[in-house]
Amino acid sequence: VGNGPDLTPPSIVSFNPPSGTALAKNINSSTLVLSVNEPSECRYSQGEDKPYDAMTGKVSCRGGSPTLGTWSCFTNLINLTAGENKFYFQCKDHPELAERSEERRNINKVSKPYSLNVCDKGLEIEDIYPKSKIVTGKSPLEIDLSVETKGCVNGGDSICSYSFDNSSYMA
Repeated sequence: VGNGPDLTPPSIVSFNPPSGTALAKNINSSTLVLSVNEPSECRYSQGEDKPYDAMTGKVSCRGGSPTLGTWSCFTNLINLTAGENKFYFQCKDHPELAERSEERRNINKVSKPYSLNVCDKGLEIEDIYPKSKIVTGKSPLEIDLSVETKGCVNGGDSICSYSFDNSSYMA
């Protein structure tokens, strides 16, 4: 860290969920966590890129000490529609200087793009194995379970889980 003035804008290090994530059919909002490399105030625009001051989406950033070298910011993305939903994020550093020394603050003027994809078709189970009740006198029993899905993402790519008691699910 140098002794001169801070001339470097904040950088968005990561998004969670990651950009390009697919959401289930009819989901119209999603919580987003973004990590920045220094304390910041962040905003976003939906659909089209805009300058920081014209961005109306608010992001809540935590101050204090970093976690693994980054600061976490949170927002709820709303008005999601089927298909790709594009967002553009920018951050301004030194939130402690807000309203008293704005000229010393740096904005990352090149937006960081982000997208969420809402499925327009539901995910369907195409096939399950085994197909019928299993009867055996052995315990414990080792069995391979499989399921084939279709729809939504890449023809049905999915992560599935199962439960024997409808309460605790295993992947």
